[in-house]
Amino acid sequence: MESTLVKLSEVPSASTVLLRRVADADGDEMARFDSHGFWPGTEITVIRRAPFGDPIHVRLRGIDLALRLEEAGCLWVEIAPEDEG
Repeated sequence: MESTLVKLSEVPSASTVLLRRVADADGDEMARFDSHGFWPGTEITVIRRAPFGDPIHVRLRGIDLALRLEEAGCLWVEIAPEDEG
């Protein structure tokens, strides 16, 4: 089955995804993503969203972070196999 990439900003809470690529991020954003371990193949769990959807709380590599929707829109992910179906 072919996987479809979606932006992390579109992923619902309590979902686990795999980061596939970072796109449309400026130099500062790219540096922040890199320093926090947003590398292709990284598993990311969307913990929850703020009441109006921005920011979102994510967990990766054992750390919790808040991402603005604009930032999460630069992260292209696929649903992890255990979350499919």
